[in-house]
Amino acid sequence: MDVQYVDAAGSDAFSTLKIEADDDCHLQRPRESEKDSTFAPKSIDKQLFVLWCPKYFAITHESGNVVYENRAISAKSGRLVKAFTNLDQTMQILMFEDLSMHYIRDGFHQWTLEQSITKITKVEVFDKASLPKNDDEDTVMRRLSYLRHMDEELSFADVPGKIMRRYWENFQFFLHTIVSLLQNDDVASIMKDGSASIEGEMFGFTKTFILLTEPGKIVALSSMDGSVLWTYFDPQEKGLNVLVEATGGFDNIVDVIVVSGGALTYLDPLTGAIRQRHLHNGIGLENDFMLVNSVPQGKATGQVLMAVPRNIPDSDDEFSVRVFPAGVKLHGDQNLFYTQVNKQEGTMCGFQINRDTLEAQRIWSINFSAANSKEADKTGNDNHHIIEEVVTQYVSASGKSPTILPTIFGEEGVLLYKFFDANFFAVMVSKASNPGEVTFHVINSVSGHIVHQFTEHHVQRSNKSKVTAVLSENVLAVSF
Repeated sequence: MDVQYVDAAGSDAFSTLKIEADDDCHLQRPRESEKDSTFAPKSIDKQLFVLWCPKYFAITHESGNVVYENRAISAKSGRLVKAFTNLDQTMQILMFEDLSMHYIRDGFHQWTLEQSITKITKVEVFDKASLPKNDDEDTVMRRLSYLRHMDEELSFADVPGKIMRRYWENFQFFLHTIVSLLQNDDVASIMKDGSASIEGEMFGFTKTFILLTEPGKIVALSSMDGSVLWTYFDPQEKGLNVLVEATGGFDNIVDVIVVSGGALTYLDPLTGAIRQRHLHNGIGLENDFMLVNSVPQGKATGQVLMAVPRNIPDSDDEFSVRVFPAGVKLHGDQNLFYTQVNKQEGTMCGFQINRDTLEAQRIWSINFSAANSKEADKTGNDNHHIIEEVVTQYVSASGKSPTILPTIFGEEGVLLYKFFDANFFAVMVSKASNPGEVTFHVINSVSGHIVHQFTEHHVQRSNKSKVTAVLSENVLAVSF
């Protein structure tokens, strides 16, 4: 690599500096954060350079003396964005494409700070309790599991049966405790040997937040202390979506699935290590994804990854969807329903999927701009409406009702997926030319029928006065 420069300390003529690097490498001069009080120019032999290559990174001098080098950071964090150094060039701050900041001091890497979490686009939750248990963990879970549902709601008819069951569970707990003490295998020793978080996991306190960030990086955070557990970033296949399996699926393994432009990457939720990758050209750019529950005969619930086309022409009322891995059958006797949302155009479309044939059909559509066209004709104003927020309700998977809307992709949702026609969601719509006029619609997610709507006028819109809404069963609460 040849670098043209002018040595201001010497002459005005251009000189050539040769750097041993490939043509696809890039050279930067770190910006000095401190100024020399003499303002004297530095000769080329006193300058520090940062060399970035796809498989190599180094901080070096003109003479070739390497101050710091790393052969993994380029593939892990992407291109170098910015570099800073102090006056005596003993400390460097580096910012990479994945928005990770690295501190180098005296040629040694000191720490990394994850700045990508300031630009979060999606959050998924991983519960370690969903993983298959080993023998020791299963023993602890069995001994304490009856405590987990002590406060669940019951009808009067269920009370006698639960009392008898509680007597039996207490007896079993007492019996297992006595046996474990005689065998020197008590609960305390089990938890001390690496299962210290089992109790917290079982009762839902220990969870992992899986974050999709704007640079396409996946960051796993502990719900207990906010610490970064692991990160994943592929500069060639940046994450566009992330999904977390709630159950082990048909392979009995819980995965974090990263959707990128041309690949589906399956990660270990505990370490972030790649388990497998399937290449599909343009798959993440052309499709939205959701996890679909399927219950085979005599087996536990499994989850199947489904891809639905993102852009469907108005003339195509029927089309096919894809499942991964290919060839997996969707068991069950009820059709699947999902809704696609285009916020800027103010449109929503509902679709129905046949589990057996994987054929999808458009069953309803709403254009909020067209729905308000009569009002626009009377006033003569623009009738363009935008969808600001999609408000959904949540029912715990451990409750009596099935899980509602397990997958919501994008900011406030652009892809909604549901099971039954009893599901409702609310939409907050405003006029593009007058954001202070906000309309709330409660919509049946399967039929597309607007069951209720109301409009609020002269709503103050600012960072200090935000419009929020909560939908729970048959109650929609709005605050502004």
